[in-house]
Amino acid sequence: MYKEFLGIIFEWAAILTAIVTTVAYDRYWLTQRARCKALESYLNGEKLSAGDEGPQRDALDGQFSDRSGSASCWLSRRPRQDSNRPR
Repeated sequence: MYKEFLGIIFEWAAILTAIVTTVAYDRYWLTQRARCKALESYLNGEKLSAGDEGPQRDALDGQFSDRSGSASCWLSRRPRQDSNRPR
């Protein structure tokens, strides 16, 4: 009798663990995506408002922007193809 009861408890515990893990991962992923979008928005605003093209601006452009000039996020990053790179 106790073995059947414990078996049921263990099965429910496994199901609930999977559900909690999935929900926690989704919340983490959505938070990271929101932060990334906020960073993209901030960097695009900085890029548009910057009047000088000094070395710091070049470093930011090379590190955070894709070919079109918009900021990219590690969640949606595609490999860049630079025409300046030696082949």
